[in-house]
Amino acid sequence: MGEGAMARWGLLGIGGRQAPHYAMDVLEEVDGTREEALARLEVLVREELARRPKGLRTRMFRTADGFLLVTERMVHGHGVHFTVAELVHDTEDDRRAELEADAARRQERAERRARERAERRNRGEDGHR
Repeated sequence: MGEGAMARWGLLGIGGRQAPHYAMDVLEEVDGTREEALARLEVLVREELARRPKGLRTRMFRTADGFLLVTERMVHGHGVHFTVAELVHDTEDDRRAELEADAARRQERAERRARERAERRNRGEDGHR
């Protein structure tokens, strides 16, 4: 998808622990352009920056796909990479579509049974007299 095209974007925070295990959080999902997603991500990163301990040096870098916060610690720095990524598939969408299809089938069956009962009543075939 192009830079200016509308899409759903994941705003992600990746960081923390020792390799090869990293914490990853989906901070938000945003519908819009990549530029709009990056603008929203910058707001979230600046909010995170404001929550950082004031006594430790923290630097905010802009990267090609987001931002990097690096906080200096006694032994080494601690970094969190904030990035945008286009959402191309979500199994939750599949699950929701299945639930909606099931509900539509149940509704259709209920309406069909109601029509059949009404037709039987109109013909006098209903066993409830």
